[in-house]
Amino acid sequence: MLMFGVSTARIIQAKFMDPIDSAKEIMQPKRGLLISKAWIQAVVVVGLCGFLLLGILAYRTYTDEPPIPSKVLRSNGELLFTGQDVLAGQEVFLKNGLMETGRSPVE
Repeated sequence: MLMFGVSTARIIQAKFMDPIDSAKEIMQPKRGLLISKAWIQAVVVVGLCGFLLLGILAYRTYTDEPPIPSKVLRSNGELLFTGQDVLAGQEVFLKNGLMETGRSPVE
């Protein structure tokens, strides 16, 4: 005698039953989540807050300028350089494309 497993026997029986009844018998109940919905919500909230903060910091990085002092003095009070000197140095740096070579204009 040929032996079938329980699941095979149910499928064979389902062929001769009403289609709706056979579908109910073959379908198994849905398995629950392995983690709670609170964990999923927490991960989504933390991810959204992280990307929001990242966006705000990126915006501030590209819109704000670093502070340039009006003048810098030595310890004895002698003028070392002014804010105009810094801006002129930036213009030379950008004009000569020194960001590409990594060298300073003083060398």
